[in-house]
Amino acid sequence: MTKPKDPKDKNATPSPDATKAADSATKPKLEVQKKSTTITLPVNLNKVELIERQNGLLKLLDRKDSAAANAKASSDEHKSIKQSIEAEIDQSRFALRTNTEKRPVVCDQHFNHKEQTVTVFRCDTGARVHERKMTPSERQTTLDEKVAAAKKKEAKTHTPATTPTGK
Repeated sequence: MTKPKDPKDKNATPSPDATKAADSATKPKLEVQKKSTTITLPVNLNKVELIERQNGLLKLLDRKDSAAANAKASSDEHKSIKQSIEAEIDQSRFALRTNTEKRPVVCDQHFNHKEQTVTVFRCDTGARVHERKMTPSERQTTLDEKVAAAKKKEAKTHTPATTPTGK
């Protein structure tokens, strides 16, 4: 029968849990932070959405024809209405041609402070959207965090002085 290890014994091998805890205390924290945001990106349209876009395009073309027929209004107002309708027509044509439409999509931004880059990933598909260098304000955030961590560490190591309560 083996006798239990004495925790004060310096020659005893540490338990795996103790080794893991010691390793995690000495390992630096990850250099990547994650933040969610919303970006307008192309999204594949399903069959129902394609039909809706086709019907919408037909209605827009009808509105354009109607606006042209009602050109009795002032010329500037007519131009403005026509430009607005044509912009919507262009969007509908693009959606039907590519089977995609630009919509707001929730994305995660991964901040790699070591390499000073930000990589954006779509939350719905996990696909990488783009990578860019951090802005000066994003780099500054890491300095603020380092100062806060240093203050926290200093507060832990600082022990308040005890004052005698008696006379």
